[in-house]
Amino acid sequence: MKIYFLALLFVCVPLASSQTPEQAQSSDAGPTILSRTELEVPAETPTGSRGDYFNFFAYGDFTYNSYEPFATIAGESAGKEGYDAGVGVNLLHYYQTGVLSLNYTGGYRGYSGLNSDPASNIIQDLSLGFNKLLTRHLTFTFRETAGWTPGGWIPQPVTTPEFTLGLNLIAVRTETSLTSVGLVYQLSRRLSLQVGGDFSEVRYKPSIDYTGFFGGDASLGLSYRFTKRTTLSATANYQYFSFLQSRGTSSTDGAYLSLSHLFGTRIEAGVSGGALRTSFDSTSAQVFGSTLLIYSGSATTYSPFASGRFSISGRKTSFTFSGGETVSAGNGIFLTSKMIYASGSLYYAATRKWSFGLNGGYQRLVSIGGGTTGPGEYVSGSADYKMTRHLGIRASGNYTTYETVTVFKGNSYYNATLGFFFTSADRPLSTIF
Repeated sequence: MKIYFLALLFVCVPLASSQTPEQAQSSDAGPTILSRTELEVPAETPTGSRGDYFNFFAYGDFTYNSYEPFATIAGESAGKEGYDAGVGVNLLHYYQTGVLSLNYTGGYRGYSGLNSDPASNIIQDLSLGFNKLLTRHLTFTFRETAGWTPGGWIPQPVTTPEFTLGLNLIAVRTETSLTSVGLVYQLSRRLSLQVGGDFSEVRYKPSIDYTGFFGGDASLGLSYRFTKRTTLSATANYQYFSFLQSRGTSSTDGAYLSLSHLFGTRIEAGVSGGALRTSFDSTSAQVFGSTLLIYSGSATTYSPFASGRFSISGRKTSFTFSGGETVSAGNGIFLTSKMIYASGSLYYAATRKWSFGLNGGYQRLVSIGGGTTGPGEYVSGSADYKMTRHLGIRASGNYTTYETVTVFKGNSYYNATLGFFFTSADRPLSTIF
């Protein structure tokens, strides 16, 4: 198997906890890694301040994609030239008792004859988060992430301790939505209780070739902070997947322990480990187009759960690496699957004019019924230069490879872009996608 640089194509962002800025700076503040109280926020690019942040941006570029998986016979090359254009907004606002963040990008990929349905060329990416201290001891958390991604792009994967979305790199369009809510109750100075749930929906186009799903999960956890920097948590969770097109259901329950540590003020690390039990029927264990095993009724398997994360956040640099093994709803070709993944992202603002990003990752899906495996790897990079306070130029590229799965032939392709961007804030632009 060819292994390429590991990285992840999503917004390079630090994490903010459910604490207010004043609480976060107190001597009582502890690590929040692998906790539901984490909240994604825009990268606070180097200004030396931690206040509210707003940025409106627009972009346009020339694009060349060496291979559109859905545009021709699988396994053959069909390079296309075109353009990408869109607008977006980054917002971070601190309340006295909470914090709100919003990242949105909307755009369009224009290729001659790219898709017969123009809606399949639309690009959308949303991340909305809200944390609020309801009482002295009770915190409410909410997060909504959604995406609408054309084929040939790497969709933004959604990964939390409770939910992991596999990537489909071949579908004409991927539509994703994840709604998360949670409550954190501070039982004592060191002990806290977390309860939460997620609802997810994933659809692929064309639906006749790929299978989407509705899903949900619930979790209950208890955390104990040994020191200002070290926290141990125990969590029990339950997941349920209902596949579209009458392709069955599956459920997973399990438990895991998490240990997190804060190294100084800018370096965090956390690991989780436990076990999962998955119940499924023959339909929900399929690789689309191939039934691996025939079951009478349902079957049950046991598998490990593991998750790890390491992050560094500095004035000019942001780095995140994560990986693990879990059970997911698959990627539309695989259904209920064991999933092994690793990803990383690096962002560097060299000056107020120059900034760079490097991202990529690896995933391998194995049907819960056993047998077939489907690995894939991807890497991307970008360089931005601001010519004026608000106008700049961008060059980016990515490389993706995936292997043959039943009738879906493996291939490798690259994408290259060159264009401009406009920002209302006089800061480096960390990323568009």
